[in-house]
Amino acid sequence: MADLRRADVDSSLIEEIKGREGGSMSRLHTLALTDRSALLAILRSYGIATVGRRMQLAGLLKRQATTIPIVYLHCGNQPYVECAIRVTLGLQDAPIFLLGDESMASLGRLPRVTFVNLSRFRADASILKLRRHYVHHSSNPESYEWFCFERVLILGRFMREWGLQRIFHLDSDCVLLKPLSEYPLTLHTGLINNDFYHLLGFSSVPSASIHAAVLDVDFCDIFERLIGDVYVKRENGPIWALLYDARRRLEGGGAGGVSDMSFYFMMQKRDDEWKQKTLGLVRTSNLGAVVETAGGPATFMNNIGTGEGPDGQEQFVVDTRTRLMKIECRQGKHVVYDRIHERWVELFCAHFSGSAKYCLSREWLEQHLLLPDGVWS
Repeated sequence: MADLRRADVDSSLIEEIKGREGGSMSRLHTLALTDRSALLAILRSYGIATVGRRMQLAGLLKRQATTIPIVYLHCGNQPYVECAIRVTLGLQDAPIFLLGDESMASLGRLPRVTFVNLSRFRADASILKLRRHYVHHSSNPESYEWFCFERVLILGRFMREWGLQRIFHLDSDCVLLKPLSEYPLTLHTGLINNDFYHLLGFSSVPSASIHAAVLDVDFCDIFERLIGDVYVKRENGPIWALLYDARRRLEGGGAGGVSDMSFYFMMQKRDDEWKQKTLGLVRTSNLGAVVETAGGPATFMNNIGTGEGPDGQEQFVVDTRTRLMKIECRQGKHVVYDRIHERWVELFCAHFSGSAKYCLSREWLEQHLLLPDGVWS
């Protein structure tokens, strides 16, 4: 087995070890927490000759076992993806996994980034079956919309293979601005609710997003069973009601429809006015809510192209010149101004959705964000 040849752990070595372990890293993750000597002996038996390299890899395995790893998933390399990963790397100490096609493999050279080729997951027979039965009801391109569904199926299989309890998933146009360890997560999973989506005329119900989300295997399994019930078994009346409504909207020349975000909303167990209309399959934290942290009120941004917050569509100040949510840097924090509650709110993330992806460039990021030294080296 080829040994490590640089300071960061080579993703090809991780892949090779995983193959020797039968495709799952769970045994090594357990040993990293319970029996370091046994773990080091296994790594030596796998041909990692130097003590320093074995210790380094053991440290990585322990971090993977105790830290919620960050996962990006993207196919078709584009420059903004590397910018997003570099910013997140600079402001986090958690390991990052990049699930992608072969065009993304070169980003595995970045420190603390492990590249995982997702081709074998996409070839899974169960996923291919769901793809054949999927019925498109969205004004977005069908290939794009299916990939949004498919990524959750891939993430579930990835977590099982690597023995991970849960992950923090980020869209490839989203960056973390504050360590995840500082967020007071109260439930095992969390996503971002968009409770005003239906008011825009795109759907008859709100939506939810996983552009910044804590996901576990159970969440992914529930999602997979639900789309199987809907598209394969042709069951689940509430979802089919949404599909019929979407068809009428699209046939009438409207935009929107039913997406993966509709499913995330419908899966939830809610205690508000939507309680009777959702399916009650999973209870999640709303990361879009403003919560109190040790550093004051904070939230995960929904979309930099709007002023939307948890309490209103125009909750946060938007820069009238750029038409982007106005991020200010105050006392070492990235903050936005909450017009409803008249306070500054710190951001855990920035989401450059849609046309705002142009901001994910070195020039824009250096001008508008507080970046540590070495982000681009």
